[in-house]
Amino acid sequence: MERKVIVMANMRLQKHVIEVVENQLKLGEPKCTTETYNEFIKLGHPKEEAKKLIAGEVLKEIYEVMKNNDVFNEDRYSKNLSDLLKEWGGKKIKWEDS
Repeated sequence: MERKVIVMANMRLQKHVIEVVENQLKLGEPKCTTETYNEFIKLGHPKEEAKKLIAGEVLKEIYEVMKNNDVFNEDRYSKNLSDLLKEWGGKKIKWEDS
């Protein structure tokens, strides 16, 4: 199954979710965020693009938490980031909003 890049049409929402990514990077928690971000950068993705890609996975995790009245699941989030990196790590991405 091919993964799709999540494009956030709501720019205010995108700004806030990217802030979550930036906070995760600043704090170094969860580590999978920093590891994925660094790998995207190493593969040649621009910083903002790497943050947008990770933000899509943050949004998915927020959805799962809300839908299931659950707590943040770092294992699920880490797996999603790993899958994201496998799918998009070496690819050029054409953003609909760019």
